[in-house]
Amino acid sequence: MPYPLRVALVAAASLLTGVALAFVISAIEIQTDLALYGLSVAFVIPVGAIGCGFVAAVGYYAASRELHVRPTPALMSIPLATAVVTFVASHYFSYQRYEFAPGRTLSDVMGFGEYLRAAATETSLSFGSTGAIDRLGSLGYAVTAIEIVGFAVGGWFVANHLRSKPWCSDSHQFMKRTERRRQMFEDSESFQVVMEKIIDDLERADARGAIGVLSETNPSMKESRKAPLSVEINHYECGACGADHSVVTTYARKGNQWQQTSRSEIHPAATLGHVQMVS
Repeated sequence: MPYPLRVALVAAASLLTGVALAFVISAIEIQTDLALYGLSVAFVIPVGAIGCGFVAAVGYYAASRELHVRPTPALMSIPLATAVVTFVASHYFSYQRYEFAPGRTLSDVMGFGEYLRAAATETSLSFGSTGAIDRLGSLGYAVTAIEIVGFAVGGWFVANHLRSKPWCSDSHQFMKRTERRRQMFEDSESFQVVMEKIIDDLERADARGAIGVLSETNPSMKESRKAPLSVEINHYECGACGADHSVVTTYARKGNQWQQTSRSEIHPAATLGHVQMVS
């Protein structure tokens, strides 16, 4: 399939997802008087808008993976445009569907531009149980701008995550993960021994050998909840040319959470000098 056509299909899937989400957002707002995109933390962190922008970009993500269209600086405009379209479309659906009297909607008495101005300036803002602003006035424009930025941030996060996925530059395809191994260790000595074997294999560009190292370690430690150290290997392959790509990540337990301490990647033609451990 020609690349321009694939890009067009990705854009179409992205916009359709955004419009569908806008319809859902509008329906919830009409039924509950709750604008999901208006939820915020400390007034300036638009968590609701970020979440909506994230969901709006799901279609973009799925279509890009399926059609092998990797985000570029220019193509980042697709999820960002989708974010803006979703925001505007959610207002438009509310404008067309909200009935202030039986059989009469807002679209019967005002233009869409006037509605957008009213939505920004006449809306109220509550601070949980601590207080509220009954009418934002000109401050509403700033709130609206923050919400739009939130939508865009959500879309950017999805696109940036997609860009980090292993990519075959020869076949121009996303690689698929074919294997994942993770091993936990109760002491640094056994961890170091295994890491030395893995590093040795990676220095020789032997990804399969590195994966095999974890297969030979104590399987009882795979689900340990007390182990302080862990190493994970993810192996990816290109479905077109068979090229492979491996990612080795190490973790250290901090309380009840795992914290990444290093991440190394290797391609068949590359040589990994060493794995640098960082604290």
